[in-house]
Amino acid sequence: MTDRRIVVLGSAVFVGSTAAVVAVLAGAAAAPVAGTAVVGLAAGAAVGYRLLPVEQVAGHLEHRLRTVGTILPMFVLIAWAAWTFVEGSSGGRFWPAMAGIFLALLGWVSVVQVGQNAQSAAADSRGETLAVLPETDSISIFGLERYRRPLKLFGAVSTLAAVGLFGWLAYTGSNPFLVVYALPVLLLTVTDTTYRVRITESGLLSENYISSRQVGTKFTAWEEVSGYSVRDGTLTIAIDKGINFSYDTGDIDDLPRVRSALEEYVPEQR
Repeated sequence: MTDRRIVVLGSAVFVGSTAAVVAVLAGAAAAPVAGTAVVGLAAGAAVGYRLLPVEQVAGHLEHRLRTVGTILPMFVLIAWAAWTFVEGSSGGRFWPAMAGIFLALLGWVSVVQVGQNAQSAAADSRGETLAVLPETDSISIFGLERYRRPLKLFGAVSTLAAVGLFGWLAYTGSNPFLVVYALPVLLLTVTDTTYRVRITESGLLSENYISSRQVGTKFTAWEEVSGYSVRDGTLTIAIDKGINFSYDTGDIDDLPRVRSALEEYVPEQR
């Protein structure tokens, strides 16, 4: 599927699902909810097709507050759904609303990822690769290598707890569909997410993989990098607004080359 079609489809799913969730939480019957979803899908597709060419999506991502603002309504809907659950002690509206919110988030992520890929491709074409950092995972990216074992244990326990909770809700509520809500947690635990970061003349280019399949890229311009440090056997690249990159220096094949490439664009923090 082309990036253009992903933007149109993602926009349609985001708007359509959001509209349907509002209708569900407002207490509408099944037919009005379905009609609202169809109208929302059509409106979202039109917006994606007419107003969101891939280059424009990439341009919007340069304004972080604007990008974050587009996802804020989801938090309002989550709070609204939680309130209906607490108020009525029933999942009659809560669970369908949460399913719609999950679909809306998938649509939003799809559109944003297309924009990030476009940013990365444009940056990659502007200059050459200066150095390549070793493949790493989420634990190392967050600088939590020393806590790897307890974090892995926590992930396994959380997965079992989620499967057990939703399995119990499905059994006691006589609704087997509720087991589906445990799938995102299960997938996060069993999939192997890795990152391959290249230092380029334009900035840091991260290629993101699940197992061996690339699922997207993320570009970080030099203006967003505040510096780097090498302390206690760890290379840390500090990002102004985002996740720092952290590596064990023993895993880096050519540390002097990496430091030289970084020093050319950002200061070393001592």
